[in-house]
Amino acid sequence: MGLIIPVTWGIGVGETKTDAYARALSDAGIEKLNFQYLNIYHPSQIELPTGVDVSFDRSPCAYKAGDIVTCFSAQTDGDEPFQEYAVGMAHIRLSDRALLVKGEGTSEEAVRRALEQAARVYGKLLEDLPYRITTKNREQYTAVLMVALL
Repeated sequence: MGLIIPVTWGIGVGETKTDAYARALSDAGIEKLNFQYLNIYHPSQIELPTGVDVSFDRSPCAYKAGDIVTCFSAQTDGDEPFQEYAVGMAHIRLSDRALLVKGEGTSEEAVRRALEQAARVYGKLLEDLPYRITTKNREQYTAVLMVALL
């Protein structure tokens, strides 16, 4: 078996955006890591080498506090009362490589459509439901995130 990229996720609610994200990172079990984000350079997807697999089982983090970890993340936030916030990722396997794509939005359906559209660009249908999380705002600032630890 080749390299497995773990994906974790979290939901946070707080009085401020910073507090909500801190709680989401804590919920994901990765609050003590230092991140290098790839999203700045690859806004909606990253390419993975052949033989790499992605695990959505939310295993305990293998990194230690303070480790610098390269990651690819999907995240959204807001403070609109009772608004839904959703993120998701899908692993798309091609003949010569694989992609990890993300979706972010204000509904589970919007995220699913974004992930399915990304798969269709490469002539693929998503065989199973892409992994995603969703929550409704509880009248405080809400942050939802999903992070692939590369």
